[in-house]
Amino acid sequence: RCDCLGFIKYFDAHYTTFIGEVETIENCVCLHEEDYGILWKHQDWRTGLAEVRRSRRLTVSFFCTVANYEYDSIGTFIRQVAMVIVAQLLSYGIVGKIEAEVKFTGILSIGALSPGESRKYGTIVASGLYAPVHQHFFVARMDMAVDCKPGEVLNQVVELNVKVEDLGDHNLHDNAFYTEETLLRSELEAMRDCNPLSARHWIVSNTLNFLSVDNCLRSQFDYFLPSKAKIADNEQVRNFIM
Repeated sequence: RCDCLGFIKYFDAHYTTFIGEVETIENCVCLHEEDYGILWKHQDWRTGLAEVRRSRRLTVSFFCTVANYEYDSIGTFIRQVAMVIVAQLLSYGIVGKIEAEVKFTGILSIGALSPGESRKYGTIVASGLYAPVHQHFFVARMDMAVDCKPGEVLNQVVELNVKVEDLGDHNLHDNAFYTEETLLRSELEAMRDCNPLSARHWIVSNTLNFLSVDNCLRSQFDYFLPSKAKIADNEQVRNFIM
C-alpha cells in the first residue's frame, strides 16, 4: 500500500502464485491527482493584468518489495501547454505527457569484511561491513500502436538530432542550428544510444492519420520520446544562447 497523501482511490491486484493459485493484494495500486505547478501564465504589459492556470497530474503508483529494496513504480499523466504555429501565427494548445519513473528505497545489501580488510568494489558502512557497488537497470518495451490496431504497419520511428550549420552563406554569424531527421526502418537500425551532445530524441507517428488544427495546420499525430538532454552541448550553440 502506498503512503500518498490526499484523496486516494485504491485498486486491488490479482496475480498467480508459484503453485498456480490466485492471490489478491488489497489496496495495491493507488490513483490520485497532484498539483503540478503552473500550467500557463502571462502578464499583459499594456494593461498590467496577469492570469495564471494551475497544472494537475494524474498519478498511478504501487510499491513492490524485492529482498532488501522497495521499488516504487510511478506513472503520471500530465497536461501541458505547447506553442504551435497556425497559419503563420503563434498559438497555444494543450498537449498530453506520459511519464514513467521507478525509484527505490529500503535498506542496504551488505557483505562482511575480515579485520583490517577493505574492498574497492564497495563502501564501508560500519566496522566489518561494506555495501557493494552495483547498478539497477529498468527496461521497458513499448509496442506502439498510434491510431491503429496492433500489428498494422502504419507507425514509423524518426530520430532527431541537433546539427550546427557549417560557417558560410547560410550561417554568416556562426549561430545557426537545426534538427536533422532520420527514419529508422527496422529494429536493427533503431539500436541507438542516447546522445546528449545532439539532444537526440525520437518521434513515433502514424503515417496515415493527421491532426487538423483550426482547419489550417495539418500535421502527423506523434508521440515524442525525449532524452534527459534539453539542448545540444555544443560550444557554438552555447555561445549563441549566452
